[in-house]
Amino acid sequence: METVFSNTLFFALTVGGLCFLSLGIERHAKQAFGKAPPREPRRARSALGAAMLALSLASSIQTSGVSIGIAVFFGTVAVVSIGVALMLAFRPRLLRFVGAVAAAVAPLAFLAGFFS
Repeated sequence: METVFSNTLFFALTVGGLCFLSLGIERHAKQAFGKAPPREPRRARSALGAAMLALSLASSIQTSGVSIGIAVFFGTVAVVSIGVALMLAFRPRLLRFVGAVAAAVAPLAFLAGFFS
């Protein structure tokens, strides 16, 4: 897989994972959707976010090796989490859109890297 596509995949999985993890928390889901959604969709979002972060870690390790990949993963998670926190503070409804776009870009980046 080419580096551009693998980095895009890694970043999209990280952004999507953190967005879905935050939408799995009742308080943040209430901010983003206007009302508290039922428990099952929140659990599904949390599980999807955790899975996306696990795939993001695997993608980072595959691209950069174990030692550098883990460091890059945690650095990127730290930077992206600041962006997600600012989005929750100032534009919580935008978080739904960003998470959906990131979830859509990740498979496209995987397929583009796979077929290139």
